[in-house]
Amino acid sequence: ASFIRLCERIKERITNVDYQQVVIGHADCLEDALELKELILEKVDSSLNVRISYIGPMVGASVGPGTMGVYFYGTEETYDSEVNN
Repeated sequence: ASFIRLCERIKERITNVDYQQVVIGHADCLEDALELKELILEKVDSSLNVRISYIGPMVGASVGPGTMGVYFYGTEETYDSEVNN
């Protein structure tokens, strides 16, 4: 369910630019990253260039195994904890 919601958020925010790249960074959870890639291609846009990469050891040591992040060019999102409580 969280992967589906993530795809919805990507679809809402991704921008149509010639240099669009989607990168899934993961910390030792390749199977999850591959599953997310397939969902992004299915639910967001099948023509996207989606790459999978490992999260480096400096960040990986802090976040631990199982962490994933998705990076892409999109509209700006800001978060104000005072407003979004």
